[in-house]
Amino acid sequence: MVYHQNQFAMFEGRLLLDPDQVMYFGDTGHRLMLGHVDGRPCELIHLSNTLDMPGVSWHRLYTLIGQVDDALFRLLGVAQQLDAWYRGHRFCGSCGGAMQPREDERAMECRACERRDYPKLAPCIIVLITRGREILLARSPHFPPGFFSTLAGFIEPGRVCGGVPAPRGQGRDQSGSRPIALSRQPELALPQFADARVSRRVCQRRDCPAARRD
Repeated sequence: MVYHQNQFAMFEGRLLLDPDQVMYFGDTGHRLMLGHVDGRPCELIHLSNTLDMPGVSWHRLYTLIGQVDDALFRLLGVAQQLDAWYRGHRFCGSCGGAMQPREDERAMECRACERRDYPKLAPCIIVLITRGREILLARSPHFPPGFFSTLAGFIEPGRVCGGVPAPRGQGRDQSGSRPIALSRQPELALPQFADARVSRRVCQRRDCPAARRD
């Protein structure tokens, strides 16, 4: 798969491309081995610049939600995560030396001081708050017009992901609601986010700042 400026290349409706085609897409910056798909090696090719090739379109990861099957979407998420990790660890955080990927494990290593860095997970939570037939939605200033989302955010140190404190805290921080029932549904939305999805039922308050009927 081909990647440039946080977008994946699609050619003739396909995201998994033949390596021989990639030379016509642009100049390769770096390559990352992702694993095997249907028994064949699969790698991410990050382009330093692109060429104007007919039939190629570029897509951000979130625009592909529901447009590709779950297995391919997860592979795209892994590719995006590993590319961000690779580009963010080109130099050692201890001595400033250049880091190189290890061949025997998924790690970046500084040859000067032997520091190793591994891909990280960022624990986060998304909460669905309901009140009867109503759900609580909110929007961020960067959202497109008319787009709303359930409440989500990163879990701060000291909050418990697997129990009540994190869902209570996230919902209270963003909405001011008071939960009376919780139903935890852990899933992984994107590989870099350890995402716990939680449903919450709130007491009958009429002063919630953003409620919409389903």
